[in-house]
Amino acid sequence: ATPQPTATPPAEPTPQPTPTPQPTATPPVFPTAVPTPTPVDVSSLLRDPQRAYNKVRLSVVEVRRNGSRGSGWAIEPGWIITNAHVVEGDSTVTVRVPTDSGGFRDLTGMVRGRDTRRDIAAVQVEHGLKPIPRRVITSSDGGLPILKIGYSTGAGSQPSVDDGIVSTVIRHTGSTLGSGTASLDDGGGGTTGISLIVTAAAADPGDSGGPIVDYDGVAVGMIFGAVVSAGEKRVIGQQQAIGVRDINLVWEDLKRGIDTTNR
Repeated sequence: ATPQPTATPPAEPTPQPTPTPQPTATPPVFPTAVPTPTPVDVSSLLRDPQRAYNKVRLSVVEVRRNGSRGSGWAIEPGWIITNAHVVEGDSTVTVRVPTDSGGFRDLTGMVRGRDTRRDIAAVQVEHGLKPIPRRVITSSDGGLPILKIGYSTGAGSQPSVDDGIVSTVIRHTGSTLGSGTASLDDGGGGTTGISLIVTAAAADPGDSGGPIVDYDGVAVGMIFGAVVSAGEKRVIGQQQAIGVRDINLVWEDLKRGIDTTNR
C-alpha cells in the first residue's frame, strides 16, 4: 500500500505582546486646612466673686453719725457717695476708711449735697482710696451676677459681701423710698423716672450706701433698702439700689451743694 502523507498541523498564531499598563496619575494631596482656633477671653475665666470683692473692698467705707452707721464708697478722689438717709440732716459724718493692716482711719467728712428722692449724698473727704469705676445698666442686663458690699456686720475693716443677680432695672416715677408707678428701664433717654435696680443680693441694716458691683469690680448701683411688702403681699428676696444712670445725672450738682431732690 502506498503510504499516505501525514497532515501538517496548522500553524498557531504568534502571540501578540500585552501592552504595558500605564500608571494612573495620582492627584496631588493638599494639606487639610486647619481651622483657626477661636481666641479665648482669658479675662472671663478670671471673673469670680472673690476676685471682684478683693478688688474693691478697700474702697468701701463705713459712715457713722450719732451712733448709727451705714456704708459708702470712693466714687472719685476726695469724694465719698452714700445714701441721703445715712447722713440724715447732719453736715458732718465720721468716715471710717479701711487700711491694708486691717484697721480703720477715722476721718471727718463734710456733707456737701443730698438728694432725698434718689437717696444720694455727696461727702467730701480726703480718703486716699482707689475710686470704684461705674457703668450704666438697663433691664436688658437682667441676670447679671453682682455683689453687694457693705458694713452690716460691723466686723473690723472687712465689709460683708453677698452675691446675687440683677432681677431687673425699672424706671420709677416716685422716689426710692416712696410709692409710684414703674416701667422697665430700656435705656431710652426720653423715659421719665429714676432708675432703680432690683436685685436678689441680700442687704441688711448697715449696708445702705454700699456699692453694687459686677464681677469686674465695676459699680452699677448703690444699695438703699429692701422690699418687704407690696400692698398686703409679702415680698421675698428683693433689694433695691439706685442705678448709676441717676447717680451720674445729679452727682456734679451734689458736689456743689445743690439739692437735686425735685429734679
